[in-house]
Amino acid sequence: LGAGRRRLRECARGVAEALRGGEGVYLGRAVGIACSGDELEEEGLVLALVDGSFFAALRAFTRATRTALPDVAAAPLVPRLCEALERGPLATLRLRMRNAGAAAADNDSFLAVANSLSCAGSYARRLRDVVTNGLGD
Repeated sequence: LGAGRRRLRECARGVAEALRGGEGVYLGRAVGIACSGDELEEEGLVLALVDGSFFAALRAFTRATRTALPDVAAAPLVPRLCEALERGPLATLRLRMRNAGAAAADNDSFLAVANSLSCAGSYARRLRDVVTNGLGD
């Protein structure tokens, strides 16, 4: 019985590692697609790329934590989450901020980027809490 359990655990580990790789690919592509858009959210001057990117990150991490071995599937995904968000929405928003023009009440481009950065900061704090709770730290 002990050998069978070890084999089953090894098999589960292999599946969890494959899932982690798949989630990493999903994450990179989903964030890339989200950042390619130029839409504003209906609720206000916030770029949709923020919601799309953080939704993809949250979805990938949540799926990884639901496996039998979250330490294998979810914990190693955290650096990929950070990398995807830094290279995706953060880099896009920085570039748009440089191109938005001067800060002014009538500069919708600047306001959209500023609001999007604020929203991204709020989402990052929420995602940090989900990751911390999901990993049990």
